[in-house]
Amino acid sequence: AYYRFEWSLGESALVNTICPSHSSLYVTQGVLQPLTEKANLSPYIVFFAKGEYFIFPNPTQGRFEVNFLVRQSGRLELQLTDLTGRIIKRRALRYPGWGHIEHYDLSSYPNGTYFVIATLTPDSGRPGDGKLTVRHSGFKIIKLK
Repeated sequence: AYYRFEWSLGESALVNTICPSHSSLYVTQGVLQPLTEKANLSPYIVFFAKGEYFIFPNPTQGRFEVNFLVRQSGRLELQLTDLTGRIIKRRALRYPGWGHIEHYDLSSYPNGTYFVIATLTPDSGRPGDGKLTVRHSGFKIIKLK
């Protein structure tokens, strides 16, 4: 349940790896790394599944909503970003575990691609092993007209 992209524009004498502390994304510049086909995604991160969120209307002329239907309570952090990753709005709330709707308005922003990045940190661990499984996904929004 993840995507991996590799490309080479030539080798470099400098190797630099970038990984923000709040992300599961790693970017490495320089010599291609061996064994990258065996990417090690954290077992504590799970993406939101189909049926656990709905976005409409998408594309939008400005106003849209994101409906969450995850059956687990916790802290829900939301970021609305533009295509460059610049944060436009940031929200954090207690998610009750039975559904929540967030409304956004992009009317005053230019046409383009935007993202709602959601992170749900549950109140309790998984049944069975008790491990805390953080859900993290980015949802693409297109603004037209």
